[in-house]
Parts: sequence; structure tokens; C-alpha cells
Amino acid sequence: MIKKIEQYLIDNKDKVEAWLAEKATGKNTPIFTSIDIRNAGFKIAHVDTNLYPAGFNNLSDDASNDFASYIGEYIISNFGNVKKVLIYPESFTRNTKYLESLKKIEAALLANNYEVRFGIANIEKERLFEEFDISILPLITKDNDALLEDGFRPDVIIVNNDLTSGLPAVLRETSQPIIPSLKFGWYKRKKYMHFEAFNPLIEEFCNTAGFDPWFLSTIFTNCEDIDFRDKKGLECLASKASEVLDKTAAKYKEHKIKSTPYVFIKANMGTYGMGVMSVKHPDEILNINKKDRHSMDNVKSKVKNTSMLLQEGVPTIERFESHSAESLAYMCGGKIIEIFSRWHEGKDMMVSLNAKGAKFVSVDHGLDGTKHFLAKLASIATEYEHLK
Repeated sequence: MIKKIEQYLIDNKDKVEAWLAEKATGKNTPIFTSIDIRNAGFKIAHVDTNLYPAGFNNLSDDASNDFASYIGEYIISNFGNVKKVLIYPESFTRNTKYLESLKKIEAALLANNYEVRFGIANIEKERLFEEFDISILPLITKDNDALLEDGFRPDVIIVNNDLTSGLPAVLRETSQPIIPSLKFGWYKRKKYMHFEAFNPLIEEFCNTAGFDPWFLSTIFTNCEDIDFRDKKGLECLASKASEVLDKTAAKYKEHKIKSTPYVFIKANMGTYGMGVMSVKHPDEILNINKKDRHSMDNVKSKVKNTSMLLQEGVPTIERFESHSAESLAYMCGGKIIEIFSRWHEGKDMMVSLNAKGAKFVSVDHGLDGTKHFLAKLASIATEYEHLK
């Protein structure tokens, strides 16, 4: 079936692109998105959409040129002839790979002749990273403007900080345009909102094309008010996991798939692969041990993990050097920059590969048409999240 879908998308490329353009609202199109795509062989689906990607350092040279082109187009289209751009980065700047990613964003902006600086709130003095030629200054507010302490006033602020810890006052109080919309920060956004926006879109498309939308999406639900440390809400998680497992098993039976269903339980708020576990039976949740409960209890910046997405597990058959791999689509302004691969030596095909030790490589695993379509529709779905 996946090969049939791929061929349909290739044969009807113009029609599909027109449909995608029709569904795009043009409002709050995210400047950046990264989309995790899992190919199980019997189905293919995106399982996460992040608006604060930290892996631009993995782009190839050709893709980096496209990135520069797309980011210039995006800024001109949305803000006109601006000159000064501020990047608001994450604060965990000991991560050298992340610093390399920031330099890629900076380089794309510099290629368009913007003056580019870095600044964040709640620091008292400059953070200087000489090896990367990055200076991060305190960001303050003055007369409803966000300024660096040396007086630099940006025309546009690009946030590359997922705001898990909350919304800093300096961003809340400024008059300058901020992208992406602050409503997308993890202090407010929840992952299930994205799939609530995505699934009706994919259902509409597949009903017209004559495919079961399950082949291009995931079954999901969510649970609130969880406390892993105190074992609060585990019954809700077990019940909802049973619901997802039963629905997935029914689909496996319908399509004669000989595999064991499982469910990913993910933090509804946050990135970097924190707060994730997978189970094949609800009892695994009720009997979770102390070590795993403590691991699930917090996400980034030690923020309490109380809201969970339960999502049908999609195994991956993609491989790189005999190791499990999955595809990542990096986008700018709704346009695909590159699809590359994340692989992991210590993880199998059933679990999340977004974990410490993951590596990245530019390699083609096939199904390019389907992956491009899913990535573009996932980016469009974020616009619908914002309209809720």
C-alpha cells in the first residue's frame, strides 16, 4: 500500500501541491519546523513536529544554500525590508552541536545581508563562545522595545528556544514581531493539539484519494494531571494506552499486519527526547519501577511532566550501517530544506531514536514523495493549531 501511495503522489504531483496550497492558511506559517517521520514498511507517518529545531548543523552544503534562500524569502514576505535580526537561543550553550546549529541559522541570515545578534533574558552578563564567534548578551526591555544591553534594537526576533520553562517577560512585553508565535512555546502548546489539527487534514486527503488515512497517520489520545513520582494518574495512562493498543490491533487485523502493537507515551510539552517510554501492555504502566518513574517525572529544565500524549508506536525499517534509522525533514517557511536521517547504534526499530548518542547523516531511504507530502502537511497543520 505504501508503494501505491508513493506512486499516487508522484503521478498526481501538481494536483497534490494545489491541494496543499489550498489548505495552507498563510497565517502564522512557522519559520522553522523539523518533522520526525517513521517508515514501518506497512505504513509511514510523522510522529513529532518541532518548531524550535536544534539540528541545522546537520544540513548539507547544498541544503544550507537553500536554507539561506528560504529564510530571506520568509522574512521579506512577512516583514518587508528589515535590517536587524535577533536570535533568541536556548540557554544550555555548553552543547557544541547546538552552537554549530546557531551558526547555521546566523549564516543563512548573513547571506541575506541582515545584521544578526544573539540575546536572551535572565542573564546578567555576556556569554562569549570564542571558538564559534558567538556572543550572547542580556536582552532587556525599554519603552516596549527589546534591546541588547549595548543598545542593539532588532527589527525581528527569531526564537530558537522552546520556552519549556515559561515565557520571559522581555518577550511578552516587547512591541517587535517575534517568530514563531509565542503561542507555540511549550509552556502553552501541547503535542496532542498538533495531531488533532493534522488528522482531519490527512483524512480529507485520503478520502478523496481512496486510501485509508491510517497508513499516513497515527492513533493517539492524551492524559492530564499525571504525577509519576507519586504514581498519580497511572490508571488513566493505562486505560488510554489500552484504548490506543486496541484500536491499533484492530487496524493490524483489518490490513493483515503480523506485528505486535505498542504505544509511545510522550511528554505533551517539551523536546529533546525527554519524558518518553513505550509499552506493549497497560500493566507495564501500572507496574513502572521507581527509576523509570523518576525518569518520566521531569522534562527539560526540570519542569514537571504532568501531561502525556499516548501515540500508536510506528516501528522503523530504515537502516544506516545496520543500525535503526528514521527520517527528519527540516523546513523553513513551509518549504523543505532537506530530509536527512537520524540513526542510533544502541536503539532498536521499536523505540525512539531521539536520544543521547543519536547521529545524523544525509542519506536517501526512499519514499521521497510521501515524506515531502507528510512534512508539508505537518507544517500546514501547525497553522491550524494556532487557529484553535
